[in-house]
Amino acid sequence: MVEKLSKNLIAIAIVIAGVLIAGTIFYINREKGEKITGFLTAQQAAEKTINFINQYLVEKGMVVSLLNVTEERGLYKISFKAGQEQYDSYVTKDGKLLFFQGIDMERGVSETQPTEEKTEGEEKFSEEQLETLAKCLSEKGAKFYGSSGCGWCKKQKEVFGEAAQYLPYIECVDEETRKMTSQCQEAGIQGFPTWEFFGEKKSGFKTPEELSQLADCPL
Repeated sequence: MVEKLSKNLIAIAIVIAGVLIAGTIFYINREKGEKITGFLTAQQAAEKTINFINQYLVEKGMVVSLLNVTEERGLYKISFKAGQEQYDSYVTKDGKLLFFQGIDMERGVSETQPTEEKTEGEEKFSEEQLETLAKCLSEKGAKFYGSSGCGWCKKQKEVFGEAAQYLPYIECVDEETRKMTSQCQEAGIQGFPTWEFFGEKKSGFKTPEELSQLADCPL
């Protein structure tokens, strides 16, 4: 999980009323038999996008409203408001694909995928040390928010090996609905992994040394 996304990214990953959307493209041409023979106008694309989000991506009772629509990089950029927050998304001009995150391919995947360099040196700790650290994190009230589909969350657990069972892990995405759980919504979680120490949240993968320092645990 990346703590800082490049300014050149097309859009940012967002959470909309409990739906974590990371690097996902939605096919919004949902109506059976519907055919689009040409490009939509900016307003048509915006209306279709807002209707789709309200119908499929937000909880009952919440309404997403359109703020602005412009053309950018061959796509329609749609700004909208969900609750008290403002978000940006992009939709293709034929109105079929909706993007909530873009990745600058010229920068490669090093900023979005776990790498060996990131966790170099993880083998220098014994199983006993890692188990002691994991148990201490739980005892200190630390929280490890994540998702089963999060690559960095998986890597975070792999660092601890068998001791991962003692980590204060909290699954944030319901397996059946693929929506964020109420516990993580209330905690204000917006990305994975997210750690919480003494009420303060820290985003991203953490090495054992970093976790030891943040939670004041021996290692």
